[in-house]
Amino acid sequence: GHAQHMTTHIFLALGMWDEVARQNVVAMQAATGNSDSLSWAPGHYTWWLHYARLQQGKWRDAQAWVRAQSARIGTDAPLPRQRFLQRLRDEYQVTVQYFDQIPEHLLTEAMAGPTTVLARGLAAWQSRNGLVLAQEARALRELADREVAGEVARLLAPQLEALLLELGGRPDSATALLEATPAFEATLPMDFGPPAVVRPAHEALAELLLVTGRHTEAQAAFSRALLRTPGRSRTLAGLVLAGRAGGDTAAAERALRQLRENLHDGDAGAIDVLFVSFDRRR
Repeated sequence: GHAQHMTTHIFLALGMWDEVARQNVVAMQAATGNSDSLSWAPGHYTWWLHYARLQQGKWRDAQAWVRAQSARIGTDAPLPRQRFLQRLRDEYQVTVQYFDQIPEHLLTEAMAGPTTVLARGLAAWQSRNGLVLAQEARALRELADREVAGEVARLLAPQLEALLLELGGRPDSATALLEATPAFEATLPMDFGPPAVVRPAHEALAELLLVTGRHTEAQAAFSRALLRTPGRSRTLAGLVLAGRAGGDTAAAERALRQLRENLHDGDAGAIDVLFVSFDRRR
């Protein structure tokens, strides 16, 4: 199984999502001896498979798998299994920006790592709930200051703090705060796997620039994000929207072609789901 999986490090680095998904299915079949994907426990190969499905726009498959595992995995399951499951739930939420489709897993609050806190903060920002957003921003900053989660928390904490500034009517201060994070991210090794930072620095900056109307700068930031996470579908969707809004229709069309290729076998309306996820008015 591991030999079958290892090829996907190359596929993922090239944004070849069909190959990433297919080869991790082969790896799980080899490792478990069965083909019932809903029965596969959370772990390394299923994390990669889930990430590939998100890039393919297979929201229903991704959601069904996480729901099935949430019903199966209890608090007495091995800790790594529980943490993988929570990570997959958080990645679904951050990618699609629907925060009420998968129930919270039965994890203790002490296990809520930085990715979970980020997802909760994004949900609060989307609903314009400043009280909850401030609470989650403080929690994430505490994780970063204690270095419990290391570099991941240090990269994610400014994201919620910036959203809190934007919510308070200070968009320039918000973007200034996030502009410092890509330089720190650039000092870290490349992830030849799903990004350890579930919402990469350039992508977070680009999204904030997009919603505050700085479309040309957003387009540049989305383009830079793709250098670190090639072919990432959410980044491509943001690039399409920024290019259209900023008048660079050629760049928008190039990004849209690649996005359509990513989602060619995805759910009906998968592209629209991504586009709508950038709109806080929904």
